[in-house]
Amino acid sequence: MANVNVLAPIILKWEGGYENSPNDTGNYTDAHVLIGSNKGITPDAYKTAFGAYPTIPQMQNITNDQFAQVLKKLYWDRWQADKINNQSVADILVDWVWASGGWGIMKPQGILNLAQDGAVGDITIAAVNAADPQTFFNQVKAARITFVQNIVAQHPNQSQWLHGWENRINSFSFSA
Repeated sequence: MANVNVLAPIILKWEGGYENSPNDTGNYTDAHVLIGSNKGITPDAYKTAFGAYPTIPQMQNITNDQFAQVLKKLYWDRWQADKINNQSVADILVDWVWASGGWGIMKPQGILNLAQDGAVGDITIAAVNAADPQTFFNQVKAARITFVQNIVAQHPNQSQWLHGWENRINSFSFSA
């Protein structure tokens, strides 16, 4: 079974530290207040995990323990990734939810010819584990590349991140 502790350093490698670009929509609260993000944790994710939006200093000082709590509670558990048989498959799926929210569930459900409801239950987990892991991994990886390219096609102001998004996705490799 997959283990969140294998994925955590991979996400941290790509997320880095505090960032407050006004062009990154993930850096804002729902009231359009620019807080920034840190270790990939957005103000909305922080609020969901800890009950309130962070202050800028709180965002700037997110600990590795807080990061681990957010990753497990909001992303890993959302995919029920502890039940996924292949670590590589779990990693690329959970990273997609981390990067893109519910699309990281709905698009893979579509690949598996399931209802794209964005909810992971027994049917979704069974389909993930029944699929050939390498084939499914490759399909997810290709779908993620297409997904980020479509974001930029629809929102050209996001193009500054395309190369990094593609590098991140391409850094995932399959292991049996």
